[in-house]
Amino acid sequence: MASIPYPYDFRLNHEEVKRLLIFPAAAFREPERWSTGPYTYKGRTFQVFCWKYQGTVIWGATARMLLDLLSRLDVQPVPLSVLREADRSV
Repeated sequence: MASIPYPYDFRLNHEEVKRLLIFPAAAFREPERWSTGPYTYKGRTFQVFCWKYQGTVIWGATARMLLDLLSRLDVQPVPLSVLREADRSV
């Protein structure tokens, strides 16, 4: 996450980056954009977080990293009880 002057002429290395995602920071604060759901891997089921915005879904480890960043900024779009419950599923 970064604050970048607008407009900015991004130059992507397409060997490393498939596409650039740009979202308004305020959208990450909106609880209705966050959800959890089961994900099964190698016979084990985990609760993973998902964030949805205009057809884009960020989920799993990336969503969890965003939640960690938000908590460091004193933003809790997901109740702590839900975070703790997901942690117990690991």
